[in-house]
Amino acid sequence: MLKAKAKIRFTREGKTYEGDEKGEKLRPAFNFGDDFLFSGAIVSKTKEYIPNQNYDVEILFFTIYEQESYDVVKPLMFVGKEMAMQAGKWIIGIAEIKDYIFTDMNGL
Repeated sequence: MLKAKAKIRFTREGKTYEGDEKGEKLRPAFNFGDDFLFSGAIVSKTKEYIPNQNYDVEILFFTIYEQESYDVVKPLMFVGKEMAMQAGKWIIGIAEIKDYIFTDMNGL
C-alpha cells in the first residue's frame, strides 16, 4: 500500500469537508497525472476541513497495494509533488506530498 504524508488544502469556497480520525468518511480521488486517479483515505485528527487552510495529514492509497500497481505510479510520485484532489470531475483541493512509502498491507 502507498502511504503518503501531505499538506492538503481544500479550495471550494462555501463548503466544509468532514472527516474522522480513521479517514473513513473522506476519500477523494488524487490525480497522479498521466490519467491516473486513485482514491485515498485522508487520515488526521481533524474533524472539519475549512477551505483555504492547510492541514498536515496522512493519505492511505489502499488500491495501490501490489508491487505492479506501485511500479506504475512510482515515477509519478516525488516529494514536493502537487496533486489535485477530486470528487468526480470537480477539483476540490490540492495535496502536496511531503513523504511517502510503499509497504505491504501488513504494514498498516
